[in-house]
Amino acid sequence: MYDPNICRILVIQFSIDCVESDGFIVVLYLMLIMASANIAGAGDTEGVSDEHTTGETINELIYFVQQKFSVLAADDLVSICSKFHTSDEIRKTQRTLQKYVKERLTRHSGADKDTKTVYDITKLCLDPSVKLPTFVPMHLERLPPVDVEHVDVSAILQELTFIRSEIK
Repeated sequence: MYDPNICRILVIQFSIDCVESDGFIVVLYLMLIMASANIAGAGDTEGVSDEHTTGETINELIYFVQQKFSVLAADDLVSICSKFHTSDEIRKTQRTLQKYVKERLTRHSGADKDTKTVYDITKLCLDPSVKLPTFVPMHLERLPPVDVEHVDVSAILQELTFIRSEIK
């Protein structure tokens, strides 16, 4: 089973041995966290805490929303997430977000309940007044693929213009 104390002890022990290579220690630390996820029982996240010793919270849906909002239109983002993630994953994400907000989140019903819930999740994740922790994915295969037809070309053009101005 995953034990964050063992990972922390291993990282501290290794950092004492190799103080001069800070970048490598960070890589090793991430590798230890990822390796610990492959220990027996880690595939089943039921009953396992989402918070690790680094203060990061595991949730693929929230990570995707936070990272892809700058290149995807909101409607596309909601559509992709509601079609890709299961109803259980969407409800788990809503319960995760409930821990960080004071008001009660709406529980939708009907045929398009997942779409409405993902829309609420997206609004909440992008609200600057809501203070959320850093979300990270544990299972990369649970991140939806995004193809060219969903990408906001104007956002890419804006990023390209910014990069060109920095180069000059």
